[in-house]
Amino acid sequence: MDDPYILAFDVKLPFPKNEFGQGLTLLRVWHKDPRTNGHPDPDRHGDVAGWTFPRLSAKEVAYADYLAGKDNDIDNLSAFFPALKYEERRAHIRQIFRLHKKIARPWWRHPRWHIWNWRLTPE
Repeated sequence: MDDPYILAFDVKLPFPKNEFGQGLTLLRVWHKDPRTNGHPDPDRHGDVAGWTFPRLSAKEVAYADYLAGKDNDIDNLSAFFPALKYEERRAHIRQIFRLHKKIARPWWRHPRWHIWNWRLTPE
């Protein structure tokens, strides 16, 4: 089953503690993945909102494809990855772009703080 909800965090009571020393859960905050396919990779499922890795813009996807060397035989990264096929090079370059965006992303841009996508459930 493909559930669009991801547990963002729990609101816990500071008292009483359970046997593991944690406060009892008062409220659960779920983030609903908006599932908008307005990005260049419409077949991607699951992490559409960019919870795990930020989405790449159309310009970044085009640049990753350019660096992978499909349309450009001179200025590409195929010399550094001679054993990899085009699809594998493209996947690696896109992953590097996503990791860079994840590290450089400010905390308030994480989908956890998209309060318009939250759903609250009592515990």
